[in-house]
Amino acid sequence: MKARVVLIRSNPIAPDPPVEKAANALLANGYDVTLVGWDRGTDVRETTGTISLPAGNVKIVRFGIPALLGGGFRKNIKPLLRFLKQLSRWLKQHRAEYDIIHSFDFDTGVVASKAAKKYRKKFVYHILDFYIHSHRVGNKLLQNFFKHAEFKVINRADATIMCTEKR
Repeated sequence: MKARVVLIRSNPIAPDPPVEKAANALLANGYDVTLVGWDRGTDVRETTGTISLPAGNVKIVRFGIPALLGGGFRKNIKPLLRFLKQLSRWLKQHRAEYDIIHSFDFDTGVVASKAAKKYRKKFVYHILDFYIHSHRVGNKLLQNFFKHAEFKVINRADATIMCTEKR
């Protein structure tokens, strides 16, 4: 039986080179892959489809929750929370359809790590950007909160991937 992996990103994916590269590598090595992303440009609750990669086709699920791409933490907090709630529901409803959760960055990592623990799934945490270095989250107190929260996600992961050692 093939291992089934769900890759999660807080953007619409396709295009998203790091996610597509990971999905392609998994496909090429015999894994069954599903992508889940956030489409900030639509309000269609959920869409499904496929994208074509060199190693084959991959199922993609997108949640349409309007938000400003690059709009900052404060402007997007409510849409982000809606996306995370929808993601949490999807992971619960589809828990029999995946064995591994591969989450990209902190915004999806919190929900993914909790779901992995709750549903006894393996959890891979992929850090493209450390959260406090790539988001303006406010004062020093909030920065420390997010820093420690991200370390908690890292420590809960079965594997952590960093795109470069400089990060």
